[in-house]
Amino acid sequence: MTPGKDELTLAIAVLGAATGTVGCVLGLLNTWRAFDRDRVKLRVQPRCAFFSVPVEGASTLLCIDVTNTGFVPVTVSQIIFNLRKPRKHFLFFVPLPGLSDSLPHRLELRTSMNVFVPPHIPLEEGFGYVTTACAETECGRKFKANSGALESFVKQARAKSRVG
Repeated sequence: MTPGKDELTLAIAVLGAATGTVGCVLGLLNTWRAFDRDRVKLRVQPRCAFFSVPVEGASTLLCIDVTNTGFVPVTVSQIIFNLRKPRKHFLFFVPLPGLSDSLPHRLELRTSMNVFVPPHIPLEEGFGYVTTACAETECGRKFKANSGALESFVKQARAKSRVG
């Protein structure tokens, strides 16, 4: 073989190897993305909500926002609170009628729901042990979250239980 043909053969081999490597990496990324796209993904955000009634005045409620960040419809069956002590779930609550979305609630792609916690729940004795808010789906998956709003309600419950 002549030196020119050897260099051309080497260049074609290097180009083929580079192209094959890029194709392999892109194929793996595409496969991972396809699997990831079919997973249930929820974002849970405890927040403060200010509720105003003309006769009774304003009050602060705890609101749990649940957003479907995935591409698969999912049904949220209940919202519960995880406790630090004892290690059990705080009994799930019935959302405020008229304000909250009812449970179970089907979340389509990229939609959200709001669940308002009744005002008496953060005043319960066990609420001082709450660590996270949790949304549970019909298929049994649980998605947890904490926030400054939830922590402030927990601190108020702890202070109330120490005084009372």
